[in-house]
Amino acid sequence: MGNGILENVSVAYSSDTDGIHIYTHGEDSSIAIDHKPIDGEVWNAIIQKTLHGVQYGESAYHIVSFGEKRFRVEVTPLEDGESEGGEND
Repeated sequence: MGNGILENVSVAYSSDTDGIHIYTHGEDSSIAIDHKPIDGEVWNAIIQKTLHGVQYGESAYHIVSFGEKRFRVEVTPLEDGESEGGEND
């Protein structure tokens, strides 16, 4: 990228707050100048990307790579009144 405003913007997970933040920084990207929690926006974008072109009610997945490790992120719609049954339930 050229010299633009987005060069000093990053998105990261914080174990201190257990949240995803967008933050601005100077030359040292480990020091945030300003930040904002964006958990909802990030999950919304991931789900929209995963479900793009999928019929309503169908499950879909997306493969995500971190270095040499790969993960399958699956999105499955819940029926009305169905419990999530996960750790965030």
